[in-house]
Amino acid sequence: MAITAFGNRATQARPLSPSFPGLVRAELYKMWAQWTTRILLGLLLALTFSPYVLLLLLSDTKSRFLAAPMIQTFSIVEVALTILRVFGGITLLIITARAIGLEYQQGTIRVLLARGVGRVQLLTAKLVGVTLLALAIIIGSVILNTLLYLLQFGLIYGAGDQFSALTSNFWASSWAYFLTVLVSMSASILLAACVAVVGRSLSFGLSVALSWFAADNFATLVLMFVYGLSGNDFWIKLPAYFLGPILNQLPSAYVPALTTSITTAAGKHFIERVDPGTVGLMPLVTYDATHAFVVVLAYCLAFAAIAYVLTWRRDVLE
Repeated sequence: MAITAFGNRATQARPLSPSFPGLVRAELYKMWAQWTTRILLGLLLALTFSPYVLLLLLSDTKSRFLAAPMIQTFSIVEVALTILRVFGGITLLIITARAIGLEYQQGTIRVLLARGVGRVQLLTAKLVGVTLLALAIIIGSVILNTLLYLLQFGLIYGAGDQFSALTSNFWASSWAYFLTVLVSMSASILLAACVAVVGRSLSFGLSVALSWFAADNFATLVLMFVYGLSGNDFWIKLPAYFLGPILNQLPSAYVPALTTSITTAAGKHFIERVDPGTVGLMPLVTYDATHAFVVVLAYCLAFAAIAYVLTWRRDVLE
């Protein structure tokens, strides 16, 4: 009997520590259970359909596609990836800020910590959960855009085998553009995590995360005005170190231009060069891709370091 009692006391005293995969699954469930997440994903889905609906409304879509299939396909890829970069980034900003900020606002973080979850462990589980959600968004977007492209140009316009006209130059440019989207979405996740941890508030995290890129672009306009008044090029060099303009510039700095041979109806041949497009204000001074990647990496490391150091050092007392 004594041994049994001792064994029961030892079993009861053993701490129950939640597993990390279980924490990640719980975070994914909480994200999906929120109506905000479902609404944002629904809006992103609707925006994915929008360029194909617009192409259906244009009367010359088929003729332009048949005349230059690779250029038209690359234009569609650019639009699809731009929608994913801009609106997918906004979606991840909001979801990340809510995932962290709600724990503090509702006080549930104290319950989790009391049950043996570490502060750093919890933050890591949230970031892994958001990253998995981001990967699901990216994979889903690629699959959906591919199906819509094949449906529209293969069945509706009867354009035949679309992929036969796509060269290695097309795939290299498309892959490089896709990589810039991954970089932008990663920066968005870390930015939202950082400001949410700093403010320990949903309202602070959302407001700062959503206004960051708008402030970057507005500051670029202000510095352009200051440069016009002073004539000092110091002011136009500053936006090259702003996160928003640098992410806007990344496609034009890193993605190689697409070149293709076009034959006119008269039988003339010429080479057309298509430079990758971008959305938003860019730095007023042109820098190369190395500069852009280094600046973005510095921001990402700073965001991650601030989020983890503050989470590790600060106690949850409120």
